[in-house]
Amino acid sequence: MKKTINIKDHVHSFEDAKQYHKKRGDEISKPKEDDPEVLRHPELKDHMYVRKIGDEYHTKVLLGTLGKKIIS
Repeated sequence: MKKTINIKDHVHSFEDAKQYHKKRGDEISKPKEDDPEVLRHPELKDHMYVRKIGDEYHTKVLLGTLGKKIIS
């Protein structure tokens, strides 16, 4: 995605992600400095968070417009 658009125009802060996931009952944390995704995309480290999905932890970024529903 970074190769085709300026992703920084679409990502949200860690605090935005924290509030979003809190409303859903999910807890998130900031990734560690040696997280592979932080090392791969250091320019996005202030936007990244870690959350548990199933039995595993995943490093993610929150993209898009908050409050806008995706309809198929």
